[in-house]
Amino acid sequence: MKKDTIDFPNLKAIEQMLWRSVQQVFSEALAKILEEIDQKLQKIVIKKDFV
Repeated sequence: MKKDTIDFPNLKAIEQMLWRSVQQVFSEALAKILEEIDQKLQKIVIKKDFV
């Protein structure tokens, strides 16, 4: 007889999925912040070169 069951992820699998999601969000946020800092530093350097 065929069982009609659904395989749910266990706690470890849920934790791994959550951790990967957190890492992805943090990575994207950090990249954006660093890009903004880099742009601001470039503007400062350009201003100093022309002064």
